[in-house]
Amino acid sequence: MLADRSSDTYAGFLSLAKDAARVDGILVNTFPEVEPAVGQGGTDGVKDMPVHAVGPLVWTRPVATGVNREPEHARLITWLDQQPRGSVTAILAHAAVGCFVTHCGWNSSLESILNGVPMVAWPLYAEQKMNAAMLEAHSGVAARLNAAGPGNGDGFVCKEEIVSVIRRVMDGDEATTMRMRAGELRDRATHALAMDGSSTLALAKVTALWKSSTSSDEK
Repeated sequence: MLADRSSDTYAGFLSLAKDAARVDGILVNTFPEVEPAVGQGGTDGVKDMPVHAVGPLVWTRPVATGVNREPEHARLITWLDQQPRGSVTAILAHAAVGCFVTHCGWNSSLESILNGVPMVAWPLYAEQKMNAAMLEAHSGVAARLNAAGPGNGDGFVCKEEIVSVIRRVMDGDEATTMRMRAGELRDRATHALAMDGSSTLALAKVTALWKSSTSSDEK
């Protein structure tokens, strides 16, 4: 983006950055246990900007049952039902799932946390590398693939590296610790969205500010 300041993309990002300095606050889809710095005195580059953590908010859908299942979906769920708990990587809400191989988009990361599932982090672009680093180093719920390791060239990851990291997340002491941490974050996320949780209270605070502003304008 910085290489071509004449591009429409650059102009669009510059406009967004200028607009951000004029807003009354920012809502962020996260919660304090994952990103403690959010809401602690503004954001980098925007002094004294109120930042409200109101997540984790993800799109959810109840698992279909009985005749309402599509044939392929029914076949998959039937197979999952036959697997040991924590032994599979797919379908995050199912008890058989043991880890999630993900590019670390934020929605996918939050969905994994909400289901207490540790991650194999395979970031590709945009903010994914930052997300992966945070989930591994700070949150302790992910292990990153090493694209620069032996046998990995031009950004590609060899199959041995993939197998190695999946084993780290699925088996052994590190995997046990990661699952425990994922479970802790799941519980914290659930509480953040409860009636007395941090995200619910933050959103209520913003709503009160909006109502107060509306009342003032009407007067």
